[in-house]
Amino acid sequence: MKISICGSLLLFLASTNALDKIIIKGSKFFNSNSKDQFFIKGLAYQPEKNEPDPANQDPLADPVACKRDTPIFKDLGVNTIRVYQTDSSKNHDECMKILSDAGIYVFLDIATSNKAINRYTPYWDTALFSDFRAKVDAFVKYDNVIGFIAGNEVANDKNTTPSAAFVKAAIRDVKKYLATNNHNYPVGYASNDDPDIRDSLRDYFSCGDSSVQADFYGVNLYSWCGPDATLSSSGYDKVVTEYQNYSIPVVLSEYGCNSVRPRVFGETTALYSSDMTSVFSGGFMYMYSQEPNDYGIVDVSYGVSSLTKLADYDNFKKALTSVSPKGISMNSYSPSSNPSTCPPVTDTWRVSSPALPPTPSSDTCACMLSSLSCIINSSSSTGISPADATNLTNNLCGSGSGKADCSDVQYDTSTGKYGAFQFCDANSRYAYIISNSNSCSSSNLPLTQQTPKISGTSSCTNKKNDVGSGQRKRKSLNFGNSEPSTDHENATNSVNEHKRVETESSSKYAHFAKPHLIIDKSILEWPTAKRIKRPELSSENAVHKQCDNKQVRGDWCAFEILDLAALRFRQFSDRCVVPREAGESTADEEGEDRQINDRLQTAREPEHRRRNPERDLDVFILEKKFFKRRNQKKKKKGGGGSFGIKGFFLRERTYEVGERVEFLAEEAGRVVHAGDLAVEEVEEDAEGDESEADMEEDDALGDERAHGEHDAH
Repeated sequence: MKISICGSLLLFLASTNALDKIIIKGSKFFNSNSKDQFFIKGLAYQPEKNEPDPANQDPLADPVACKRDTPIFKDLGVNTIRVYQTDSSKNHDECMKILSDAGIYVFLDIATSNKAINRYTPYWDTALFSDFRAKVDAFVKYDNVIGFIAGNEVANDKNTTPSAAFVKAAIRDVKKYLATNNHNYPVGYASNDDPDIRDSLRDYFSCGDSSVQADFYGVNLYSWCGPDATLSSSGYDKVVTEYQNYSIPVVLSEYGCNSVRPRVFGETTALYSSDMTSVFSGGFMYMYSQEPNDYGIVDVSYGVSSLTKLADYDNFKKALTSVSPKGISMNSYSPSSNPSTCPPVTDTWRVSSPALPPTPSSDTCACMLSSLSCIINSSSSTGISPADATNLTNNLCGSGSGKADCSDVQYDTSTGKYGAFQFCDANSRYAYIISNSNSCSSSNLPLTQQTPKISGTSSCTNKKNDVGSGQRKRKSLNFGNSEPSTDHENATNSVNEHKRVETESSSKYAHFAKPHLIIDKSILEWPTAKRIKRPELSSENAVHKQCDNKQVRGDWCAFEILDLAALRFRQFSDRCVVPREAGESTADEEGEDRQINDRLQTAREPEHRRRNPERDLDVFILEKKFFKRRNQKKKKKGGGGSFGIKGFFLRERTYEVGERVEFLAEEAGRVVHAGDLAVEEVEEDAEGDESEADMEEDDALGDERAHGEHDAH
């Protein structure tokens, strides 16, 4: 097998075996293809025994365990796992593929034990946002990821409620980061069931507009204990009532009381019964592996292929495999609930709404540091300890004599006031305090004096935030003037079909399961029999009619590429290509080529390609303003005209193999098709006879075809 054209296009291929995307509409999950309501038959998954890197646990980096455990998930009737800790620097390809091939979806907690919002001294700062972006970047390429959990029981009593504001800020910024990078995954929160604050937590994470709300909400509930428990005695009936009109999906993010053994999992039966399915979308039994907390149903060890089933295994299997929850079709469902009202500040709830901590900005923090006379020594391996930080703040900050004004690096969640630099990392915040208190020479902390590069910090507060930072910075592929939507329902209305292109005027996104040209119909004059084909059309859809009407000019249409090897490309720069007409001379286009290369330069990321060249692919969008017809007098045999291209494929970003591609379309929606990406190889030459015109093109483009093979991956 040879790859016959530039590898950047050849990677734009699809697998029809990809899992259907699970999406949210209103307060329910749905399968985007079948439109059936999706219920999570879940299991908490975090094996820890003999983990070789306890500080950076990651069960999805252990292929031996994934091969061992995935058949067990299937045997139990599990369709989704929740994984609490993963390491974004490790490779997860094999495990995620094993799970995907078995039809197992994944919810991922973003935080880890050492990279999380501290419930007692909460901050949402540049360092933590960077860690969260890295986690998202590591997993968005997998088709079986349903969503991300930004925090688990962070605010767990009335004394820790300020931390909720920082979790909600994290949800807002991760959602914005995903949308900026054309990814559509929900981000939610998992709460405990503390009686003092559970109502406030419930309302807080679902209040406000869609850009700041959690996309789903989890409740960790352990009140169903023993074989005699019932919906009423356990209080489950009251929980159902509390969430009856909730506007976002709610799940039991943990359940499985172990105070009475053996566990018979009566709550599993109840969870998927009609008593609860109108409100809850399933849940995760806690937990899979036996750990010191004694909740496991199997005994396993890291890297070991064998396992031992424990006493509760068969009971859970019996409970889960016997349920068949009945839901509603997405097409028949009309959400009616409104967002919650944000809770007021009280003695037990110390968070003012709608104010939130601002989005972290590394540029702002760097600017602030350049104004200081004293900074934390960067060579110090430990920085400032929590105890030193507390003493530092208490001793140096305040309004009395000799005290520094630290309001710019502090906050008060009960009044909704957040300092301009409170999102900078700890060392930067404390450097600010020390510099403003003139304590650099007298402190015993690892400090370095410097000459300030700027005077004051007034110019620092208008810097860009870190939402645009990450492993790849990319723009939305905008067909109109619309902005990316943060509304999950609108952003996920497209259906996942692999056999045909479908348009939906209600959707803002277009994504493709097969290689497509997205092209303005008015410039298309090309024999299409072996090259491309029109979408299959639906007579009921006005957009389809427009796309197929030859009299309509200027409409965008998607054409499926039937034969990649039959398409001809001229390479303008590494891994960026444009089509060219057969036999077309390039001598008069050198100036144009330079302009195109200059424009493409901003889209290329050579460092990323050098690190991982085989995992890149390009998105090709044909824009009318970059086109002109050429050689109109030159007609090919067997063809209906020809077209040449002045411009280039507008390549806005680099995608990774297996990653869903979503193009932002204008509000009305012109071309929408759902699908997932994967890699396939294509024969160098198309099967079957070629027309005389095709062979003439082959001769004319032989040199360039060889060039394309040289650069293919």
